[in-house]
Amino acid sequence: MRFIISGKNIDVTEGLRSNIEQKLGKLERYFTPETEIIVTLSVEKERQKIEVTIPIKGNIIRSEQESDDMYVSIDLVEEIHKIEGLDRIRLGSLDPRVVTEEVARRLAALPKVCPHFHLSLQSGCDATLRRMNRKYTTEEYKTACNLLREAFDTPALTTDVIVGFPGETDELFMETYNFLKDVVKPAFIHIFPYSRRAGTPAAERKDQVQDSIKTQRVQMLEELSATLHQEFLEANKGVAEKVLFESTDKNGMMEGYTGNYIRVERPYDRSKIGEIVEETI
Repeated sequence: MRFIISGKNIDVTEGLRSNIEQKLGKLERYFTPETEIIVTLSVEKERQKIEVTIPIKGNIIRSEQESDDMYVSIDLVEEIHKIEGLDRIRLGSLDPRVVTEEVARRLAALPKVCPHFHLSLQSGCDATLRRMNRKYTTEEYKTACNLLREAFDTPALTTDVIVGFPGETDELFMETYNFLKDVVKPAFIHIFPYSRRAGTPAAERKDQVQDSIKTQRVQMLEELSATLHQEFLEANKGVAEKVLFESTDKNGMMEGYTGNYIRVERPYDRSKIGEIVEETI
């Protein structure tokens, strides 16, 4: 287990670093040796505001329930929630199968957990998911989104998509496009064109997609992402949210993020840097 501890607007002292590592180190049984815990610190007057990002990806978190598949340990999140001085918990990328009714309910009961969830999609087409050797279906993905939206008020659901995977026809791509547009409606989409990697089964396939077509599909999804993001912002307009202001003075302005990862910009006020304060979006 390795810690990445960085500071925004502060110097991370060895004493502070040691204190955090000691607290999180007690939870070592939940992690594999490859786990990286990312902790971002910022100042609030005389003490530190701490936001911890828990990586939950691949086999990073040990599962006592399943040996072959990855499942988040909600027990781990609850244990981290108890650590005094940790003010926000933001989960890393999640396999959609992690999100059960129980997990969503227990997460929603933890005030420090940010309602921002990145659910890996890759493709909104089941045929393409099978070729990618993904272990989940679009129906399972839809269920995960619905459970989180039922448990949290206006959570930010973000995702990532690969376009131009070998064998992805125009019709199959449109399945992904429509699944995102009509079903998932994420707050933001991270889009990547498929890139051949030597030695992988996909790289050996004969049905590679032309780069020009990949570029067109990336553009289509970028436009869709911009539209969906604006809809998400409009849905949150006028809502009072807690914002952690982290930036220094930038042309008389400062910025921070809500729990559901909306960037908020306000006139610079040194007293609010490192504070979690309520702002109307």
